Amino acid sequence: MSTWTPRLVALDVDGTLLDATGVISPTVRAAVARAAERAHVVIATGRTVLGTIAVLEALGLRTGTAVCSNGAVRVDAATGTATALAVFDPAPALRVLDEHVPGARYAVEHLGSGHRLSAPFPPGALSGAAEVVPRAALVEGTTTRAIAWWPELDTSTAEHALDGVDLPGTTATLDLQGFAWLTLVAEGVSKASALAVVCAGLGVDAADVLAVGDGTNDTEMLAWAGRGVAMGQALEVVRSAADAVTGTVAQDGAAAELDRWF
Repeated sequence: MSTWTPRLVALDVDGTLLDATGVISPTVRAAVARAAERAHVVIATGRTVLGTIAVLEALGLRTGTAVCSNGAVRVDAATGTATALAVFDPAPALRVLDEHVPGARYAVEHLGSGHRLSAPFPPGALSGAAEVVPRAALVEGTTTRAIAWWPELDTSTAEHALDGVDLPGTTATLDLQGFAWLTLVAEGVSKASALAVVCAGLGVDAADVLAVGDGTNDTEMLAWAGRGVAMGQALEVVRSAADAVTGTVAQDGAAAELDRWF
């Protein structure tokens, strides 16, 4: 039997803790609570600060740190205070997208409050206030995260159109399990880079981290962690970055993995 025990647990949210209906099962909630008694539990998500705080409250996590906006932002779980770890100028990347993959609607994050939009997004797709603004106001200043959404494109078409397209100053992640939704953060930023900052502050090595996730924005985190575990419904590109695969979110796969160690 392995004597390894995680010192830090990094958990994705949607598709890992939350099911397709946005619910965290009692089994998963209990497993996270047990893990938090013996290790640092860090929520690591593409969600904004506001969306992340709601998850922390649902899990009863009131201490420690969470990572959100795909690693661009760190949140104090006790106070809800957000710290931008990296920002970028969205204007150059959005100009390239307009040229190569036209038809996108854009959302530019305003840290801690919501988004500036080029056009309306689907109801419930974004947390916080949402204001449609002219293009000049949309790209004014820097941001922690920007979203491009193509209402008329499926993911395979978007993936093909984006192949080889350089989006300056950014790290771009296309969601391959839903509609054509592209997330932009500063170049070099990922959940893994943010978790490395958190771990450095806690004196925890990457080798002592357990990470669980299901999306394309989790691949760096799963490869970086001492033990990276993909959810059962994850695509092959995510599975290939992981050390192991657990059950699906419908099967409470995250709880099954946590129960191995706590």
